[in-house]
Amino acid sequence: MSGASISLGVSLSETRWDAVYQAGLLIVVFVAAATASTAVSVRLRRWSLLVVLLLEAICLSGSAIMGGMGWRVSVAIFPIIAAMGIQNTALSPVGGVRLGVTFMTGTLVSFGRELGRWLIGRVPWWRCLPHGLVWCAFVAGAGAGTALHIRYGFVAIVVPAITAWVLAALAALAVKRTENPDIRRL
Repeated sequence: MSGASISLGVSLSETRWDAVYQAGLLIVVFVAAATASTAVSVRLRRWSLLVVLLLEAICLSGSAIMGGMGWRVSVAIFPIIAAMGIQNTALSPVGGVRLGVTFMTGTLVSFGRELGRWLIGRVPWWRCLPHGLVWCAFVAGAGAGTALHIRYGFVAIVVPAITAWVLAALAALAVKRTENPDIRRL
């Protein structure tokens, strides 16, 4: 969304209204999805991760279906943008630390801050690991996504869609396991 926001500002200053519309629409879809996902997950508390993953899986699957049916990428990308907004609501802060899953500038700043605190003896070395691992996963995902896109085109979005469905199923099992003591033995 940093790029879309920059594009919006530049396009506004250059009065390129088509680009303003495109950037503005991307931002609106992202924020609307994050807002809706937050509202739903706050209401559902224990089921929130499952619902967020299901919403993300639905969006990614919809985009894959649209791409497979020949929709223009400029249209089929919108469910992916919504999935990104939803994804950012998936992780709740733990111990005051919020890990961003698509916000890499903040992730790297947090990594650097924790690394700096470790260097001066204020925190244990492992405090920087969550931020570093999120960044590594982001870079690996970008590389894998690019390789899949080169090989299969836009329909490669099927891979993250399937991943989201699998994660949703695992989240459902985890919630059910806490509700039903008989499942805990599995």
